[in-house]
Amino acid sequence: MDWRKWIVVGTMLTMVLSPTDMNAQDPGTPHRAGFESSRITDSARSRPIQIDVWYPTAAEEAEHSYGLSTGRVALDAPLASGRFPVVLLTHGALGAATNYSWISEHLARSGFVVVGVSHFGESPVFGQSTLDPATVSHFGARTRDLSFALDFALTRSKWFKRGGARQRLPLPGRFIEWLRRRTSSWRRTSARDRAARSRRGSRLR
Repeated sequence: MDWRKWIVVGTMLTMVLSPTDMNAQDPGTPHRAGFESSRITDSARSRPIQIDVWYPTAAEEAEHSYGLSTGRVALDAPLASGRFPVVLLTHGALGAATNYSWISEHLARSGFVVVGVSHFGESPVFGQSTLDPATVSHFGARTRDLSFALDFALTRSKWFKRGGARQRLPLPGRFIEWLRRRTSSWRRTSARDRAARSRRGSRLR
Protein backbone atom coordinates (compact mmCIF):
# COMPACT_ATOMS: atom_id res chain seq x y z
CA MET A 1 0.00 0.00 0.00
CA ASP A 2 1.37 3.41 -0.95
CA TRP A 3 1.09 5.62 2.16
CA ARG A 4 1.52 8.73 0.02
CA LYS A 5 -1.91 8.17 -1.53
CA TRP A 6 -3.50 8.06 1.92
CA ILE A 7 -1.69 11.26 2.97
CA VAL A 8 -3.02 13.03 -0.14
CA VAL A 9 -6.55 11.75 0.48
CA GLY A 10 -6.38 12.90 4.12
CA THR A 11 -5.13 16.32 3.06
CA MET A 12 -7.88 16.68 0.47
CA LEU A 13 -10.53 15.72 3.03
CA THR A 14 -9.24 18.33 5.46
CA MET A 15 -9.40 20.97 2.72
CA VAL A 16 -12.92 20.00 1.61
CA LEU A 17 -14.47 19.61 5.06
CA SER A 18 -14.42 22.94 6.90
CA PRO A 19 -15.32 23.61 10.56
CA THR A 20 -18.41 25.47 9.37
CA ASP A 21 -19.61 22.34 7.57
CA MET A 22 -18.99 20.09 10.58
CA ASN A 23 -20.39 22.18 13.43
CA ALA A 24 -23.93 21.31 12.42
CA GLN A 25 -25.80 18.37 13.97
CA ASP A 26 -24.89 16.08 11.04
CA PRO A 27 -28.52 15.00 10.42
CA GLY A 28 -27.52 12.33 7.90
CA THR A 29 -25.14 10.45 10.21
CA PRO A 30 -26.21 7.32 12.14
CA HIS A 31 -24.84 8.22 15.61
CA ARG A 32 -24.25 11.06 18.01
CA ALA A 33 -20.73 12.03 19.18
CA GLY A 34 -19.47 11.02 22.60
CA PHE A 35 -16.32 12.51 24.10
CA GLU A 36 -13.90 11.58 26.88
CA SER A 37 -10.48 12.93 27.83
CA SER A 38 -7.71 11.41 29.93
CA ARG A 39 -4.05 11.98 30.86
CA ILE A 40 -1.73 8.98 30.83
CA THR A 41 2.01 8.60 31.40
CA ASP A 42 4.60 6.60 29.51
CA SER A 43 6.61 5.62 32.59
CA ALA A 44 9.54 4.36 30.53
CA ARG A 45 10.09 7.95 29.35
CA SER A 46 8.46 9.78 32.28
CA ARG A 47 6.36 11.51 29.64
CA PRO A 48 2.70 12.57 29.99
CA ILE A 49 0.35 12.06 27.05
CA GLN A 50 -3.09 13.60 26.61
CA ILE A 51 -5.71 11.39 24.97
CA ASP A 52 -9.01 12.81 23.70
CA VAL A 53 -11.49 10.26 22.37
CA TRP A 54 -14.53 10.91 20.20
CA TYR A 55 -16.81 7.93 19.64
CA PRO A 56 -20.30 6.92 18.47
CA THR A 57 -23.04 7.06 21.10
CA ALA A 58 -26.82 7.17 21.31
CA ALA A 59 -26.79 9.72 24.15
CA GLU A 60 -27.98 13.28 23.67
CA GLU A 61 -25.35 15.87 22.78
CA ALA A 62 -24.87 19.25 24.45
CA GLU A 63 -22.68 22.22 23.68
CA HIS A 64 -19.09 21.69 24.83
CA SER A 65 -16.16 24.11 25.01
CA TYR A 66 -12.76 22.86 23.89
CA GLY A 67 -11.09 26.13 24.85
CA LEU A 68 -10.46 27.70 21.47
CA SER A 69 -13.64 26.31 19.93
CA THR A 70 -16.99 24.81 20.84
CA GLY A 71 -18.76 21.72 19.63
CA ARG A 72 -21.58 19.37 20.52
CA VAL A 73 -20.86 16.08 22.28
CA ALA A 74 -22.23 13.74 24.94
CA LEU A 75 -19.60 13.83 27.70
CA ASP A 76 -18.57 10.47 29.18
CA ALA A 77 -21.54 8.84 27.48
CA PRO A 78 -21.91 5.09 26.88
CA LEU A 79 -20.47 3.76 23.67
CA ALA A 80 -22.99 2.79 21.00
CA SER A 81 -23.43 -0.93 20.46
CA GLY A 82 -21.29 -2.46 17.73
CA ARG A 83 -17.66 -2.45 16.68
CA PHE A 84 -16.07 0.61 15.09
CA PRO A 85 -12.85 1.37 13.19
CA VAL A 86 -10.26 3.55 14.90
CA VAL A 87 -8.70 6.76 13.59
CA LEU A 88 -5.45 7.90 15.25
CA LEU A 89 -5.15 11.70 15.31
CA THR A 90 -2.12 13.91 15.99
CA HIS A 91 -2.04 17.71 15.97
CA GLY A 92 0.07 20.29 14.16
CA ALA A 93 2.99 22.22 15.64
CA LEU A 94 2.20 23.72 19.06
CA GLY A 95 -1.43 22.64 18.77
CA ALA A 96 -3.75 20.11 20.40
CA ALA A 97 -5.92 17.20 19.31
CA THR A 98 -9.03 19.18 20.27
CA ASN A 99 -8.17 21.71 17.54
CA TYR A 100 -9.61 19.09 15.19
CA SER A 101 -12.80 18.49 17.19
CA TRP A 102 -14.93 19.62 14.26
CA ILE A 103 -13.88 16.70 12.07
CA SER A 104 -13.50 14.29 15.01
CA GLU A 105 -17.12 14.85 16.03
CA HIS A 106 -18.26 14.22 12.47
CA LEU A 107 -16.23 11.01 12.26
CA ALA A 108 -17.68 9.81 15.58
CA ARG A 109 -21.21 10.43 14.32
CA SER A 110 -20.31 8.50 11.18
CA GLY A 111 -19.24 5.42 13.14
CA PHE A 112 -15.51 5.92 13.89
CA VAL A 113 -13.61 6.04 17.15
CA VAL A 114 -11.09 8.91 17.03
CA VAL A 115 -8.13 8.73 19.41
CA GLY A 116 -6.57 12.20 19.53
CA VAL A 117 -3.05 12.49 20.97
CA SER A 118 -1.53 15.75 22.27
CA HIS A 119 2.26 15.85 22.69
CA PHE A 120 4.14 17.19 25.71
CA GLY A 121 6.37 20.16 24.91
CA GLU A 122 4.32 20.95 21.81
CA SER A 123 0.81 21.29 23.17
CA PRO A 124 -0.59 24.00 25.48
CA VAL A 125 -2.88 21.42 27.14
CA PHE A 126 0.02 20.67 29.51
CA GLY A 127 0.42 24.36 30.41
CA GLN A 128 2.04 27.26 28.62
CA SER A 129 5.23 26.89 30.67
CA THR A 130 5.84 23.44 29.15
CA LEU A 131 5.92 24.68 25.55
CA ASP A 132 9.26 24.36 23.77
CA PRO A 133 9.29 25.20 20.03
CA ALA A 134 12.40 23.03 19.58
CA THR A 135 10.29 19.92 20.26
CA VAL A 136 8.43 20.44 16.98
CA SER A 137 11.29 18.65 15.21
CA HIS A 138 11.32 15.70 17.65
CA PHE A 139 9.57 13.28 15.31
CA GLY A 140 10.73 10.24 17.25
CA ALA A 141 8.99 11.44 20.42
CA ARG A 142 5.76 11.92 18.48
CA THR A 143 5.76 8.43 16.98
CA ARG A 144 6.48 6.88 20.39
CA ASP A 145 3.60 8.92 21.88
CA LEU A 146 1.25 7.64 19.17
CA SER A 147 2.39 4.05 19.57
CA PHE A 148 2.02 4.16 23.37
CA ALA A 149 -1.38 5.88 23.21
CA LEU A 150 -2.72 3.39 20.69
CA ASP A 151 -1.46 0.44 22.70
CA PHE A 152 -2.97 1.88 25.88
CA ALA A 153 -6.30 2.60 24.22
CA LEU A 154 -6.67 -0.84 22.67
CA THR A 155 -5.30 -3.06 25.41
CA ARG A 156 -5.18 -1.33 28.79
CA SER A 157 -7.68 1.48 29.00
CA LYS A 158 -10.91 1.03 30.92
CA TRP A 159 -12.72 2.83 28.12
CA PHE A 160 -11.81 0.38 25.37
CA LYS A 161 -12.65 -2.64 27.50
CA ARG A 162 -16.21 -1.82 26.53
CA GLY A 163 -15.35 -3.76 23.39
CA GLY A 164 -16.40 -1.27 20.75
CA ALA A 165 -13.17 -0.65 18.86
CA ARG A 166 -11.81 -2.81 16.11
CA GLN A 167 -8.19 -3.62 16.82
CA ARG A 168 -7.04 -4.13 13.24
CA LEU A 169 -5.32 -0.88 12.30
CA PRO A 170 -3.14 -1.52 9.25
CA LEU A 171 -2.78 2.05 8.03
CA PRO A 172 -1.88 3.82 11.30
CA GLY A 173 0.43 0.99 12.31
CA ARG A 174 2.29 1.01 9.01
CA PHE A 175 2.46 4.78 8.97
CA ILE A 176 3.91 4.88 12.51
CA GLU A 177 6.47 2.25 11.54
CA TRP A 178 7.33 4.26 8.42
CA LEU A 179 7.79 7.38 10.57
CA ARG A 180 10.08 5.45 12.90
CA ARG A 181 12.22 4.29 10.01
CA ARG A 182 12.32 7.76 8.49
CA THR A 183 13.19 9.32 11.85
CA SER A 184 16.11 6.91 12.23
CA SER A 185 17.19 7.69 8.67
CA TRP A 186 17.02 11.45 9.30
CA ARG A 187 19.08 11.04 12.45
CA ARG A 188 21.75 9.04 10.62
CA THR A 189 21.81 11.55 7.76
CA SER A 190 22.01 14.47 10.19
CA ALA A 191 24.88 12.81 12.07
CA ARG A 192 26.76 12.20 8.79
CA ASP A 193 26.20 15.82 7.74
CA ARG A 194 27.50 17.12 11.07
CA ALA A 195 30.56 14.90 10.82
CA ALA A 196 31.21 16.03 7.23
CA ARG A 197 30.91 19.69 8.21
CA SER A 198 33.27 19.10 11.11
CA ARG A 199 35.85 17.49 8.80
CA ARG A 200 35.55 20.34 6.31
CA GLY A 201 35.98 22.86 9.10
CA SER A 202 39.08 21.07 10.34
CA ARG A 203 40.66 21.15 6.87
CA LEU A 204 39.94 24.87 6.51
CA ARG A 205 41.65 25.58 9.80
